[in-house]
Amino acid sequence: MAAELEGGWDAVVACRPVSEAVKIVEAGWVAGSIDRTGLISILPPILIKRKVLAAILSFQSEDSWIDPVESVMAGGGKVRVSSWGASASTGAAC
Repeated sequence: MAAELEGGWDAVVACRPVSEAVKIVEAGWVAGSIDRTGLISILPPILIKRKVLAAILSFQSEDSWIDPVESVMAGGGKVRVSSWGASASTGAAC
């Protein structure tokens, strides 16, 4: 997985496809479903280049909580979904 950081990516994440039902709620009522095609859950490990992580942390207060993947993307960084754990039959990530 770490080798994938050499491809110009700022971070690499492991993932799994979303399998849970995802619903739209309006005024307290289930109003519909969301197509899960292309949705993933991010799993550890999350690998971030040190210089990118240092830049992210320099803008955060010491007691703040951050979403590291969202922070990389918000700073214009590129996040790769790892082929590590790809399906042997399809080659698809996750």
